[in-house]
Amino acid sequence: MFNSRIGLLSVLTSTKLIGDQISLITLLLPVILLVNCDFLPKSEGNINEVIIAVSPEDKVLVKPILDDLFYEVIHTPQSEHVFTCRWINPWDLDDYKTRTNLMVVSLKHPNDSTGDRLFERFTESSIDDHHTIAKTDMYAKGQLFLGLSGVDAIDFEIQTKKNRDWILSQLKSNFDVNLSDYVFSKKKNPKLSKLIEEQFGFHIDLQRDFQMIKDDSGNKFLWIGRGVPYRWLIFHQFKGDFSTPEKSWKIVEEAFRNTIQDIQLSTELRTHETIVITESNVRMIRGIYIHDESQSGGPFFTIFIPNEKNDDMILISGFVNNPGHPKLKLVKQLEVIAKTFEFR
Repeated sequence: MFNSRIGLLSVLTSTKLIGDQISLITLLLPVILLVNCDFLPKSEGNINEVIIAVSPEDKVLVKPILDDLFYEVIHTPQSEHVFTCRWINPWDLDDYKTRTNLMVVSLKHPNDSTGDRLFERFTESSIDDHHTIAKTDMYAKGQLFLGLSGVDAIDFEIQTKKNRDWILSQLKSNFDVNLSDYVFSKKKNPKLSKLIEEQFGFHIDLQRDFQMIKDDSGNKFLWIGRGVPYRWLIFHQFKGDFSTPEKSWKIVEEAFRNTIQDIQLSTELRTHETIVITESNVRMIRGIYIHDESQSGGPFFTIFIPNEKNDDMILISGFVNNPGHPKLKLVKQLEVIAKTFEFR
């Protein structure tokens, strides 16, 4: 991977004029100069939207590859893409220079006058041939700049698949950083965080307007939430065999039967994945729930964190209820809160 402000400047300096169009360097040089001062604007736009600048000639070839890269969805129960894409021409990049996620794509073949030489200086200045570059805060604070290149469509597909996890991890990390800034932009709720710490032995940051819904210390269970739109965080401490996703699902179902009987967990659209909390890999399951009292439902997740003090498993579950509206960002807000977890 390559990460260099000087490298990008040299590359842009080498970009050819597009007929009568103003060159990319003319468009972007004033912005690049801002990098060396403390007055970068805050990035803007949807934090899960990726602006992809690519020539018309290359777009036809790379679009199927990048569509596959960004296929990931979360069922809410509608399928919502974790990242959405907006395709633009390279000479329009100046209009999007402060967006949260920028991506520039270039193929050497077929030849075109807008993107082919964008990465030449990178490969000339290094022994290795760099196909993927990344830079944070390039034109705005909280911004991620990505560059992907290839000799042709086949090479581009090979390199993109090879670096797939790294590319997505860069985007997800930037998503979490910007979402965390938003979630905690107002005061926190230290009183409620302290109650959780006393009951479970770990600390978690909470937004100011979270309130207690139900506390059952005897069953090692706590339910907090905020509305509208409704978001709940539910904590359990449980013993059991969590060695497989199937066994984990059974224990989660049992935990909710014992504590919140009017929440029904659907057997449809169940998924599982691994996330990082406090520099450790932990497991997460996702699914859909029905809330009998409100006759509605939505997405939920449960994160499994081994208790370092005993053999119990700490379960952190997030629930969103916002009928008829997108829910992905609301789910991700709860995940960002859960990721502040730390043992005390």
